[in-house]
Amino acid sequence: DGMNTYRKFNKIICVSNTVKSSFINLYGESPNLTVIHNIIDSSNIKIKSQEGLNDINKEEFTVIAIGRLVKQKGFDRLLKVHERLIKEGIKHKLLILGDGIEKNNLLNYISSNKLQNSVDMLDYQSNPYKYLTKADLYICSSLVEGYSTVVAEALVLGIPVITTECSGMIDLLGDSEFGLITDNSVESLYDGLKEMIMNKELYNHYKQKAEQRGVIFSVENKIKEYEGLF
Repeated sequence: DGMNTYRKFNKIICVSNTVKSSFINLYGESPNLTVIHNIIDSSNIKIKSQEGLNDINKEEFTVIAIGRLVKQKGFDRLLKVHERLIKEGIKHKLLILGDGIEKNNLLNYISSNKLQNSVDMLDYQSNPYKYLTKADLYICSSLVEGYSTVVAEALVLGIPVITTECSGMIDLLGDSEFGLITDNSVESLYDGLKEMIMNKELYNHYKQKAEQRGVIFSVENKIKEYEGLF
């Protein structure tokens, strides 16, 4: 069975504690299990973020989302949340970076609901960091995740984060200590995003926390963890 196969390995590396828990639920406990988060090249991210960019209108609060345009990333429900806030008069810009099979569906939704003035969809960007660093807030609307590299990258750049509750987020953000984790639903994501836009005290709190958390993602620390395996 699966566990007999896994027992042949000296170590089994999980990318988050949630993944480890899921593994245990499926196969049972194993002394071979350990958790090491993905390596983030924080120095390179900071360098790339300094590349010039004039595409973002800083007169508006800008929310950015980055990822493959597939169902599990929840961009469809993010657009619904955005549309609802815009209709309530809560002005903000939504910037979506990525490509994938849901692209046309998302573009059709934007067009059908007349969101062209408040949503910009860009294709995959080889340097997303120059956009990320100029945004006010990073949002993750995923239904499921393993470990969100982009959330870690946002923290490296000191960008506040709001995310649905899915695998790896507690590892990255604690229990909403370093970023706001909402329930994994449209309604909770709506409530959370509205609060982050409207409540300046809360926003500034998470901006400070993002800057504080970002320092842990150094390559040196992660390399030491991997070296410890051998």
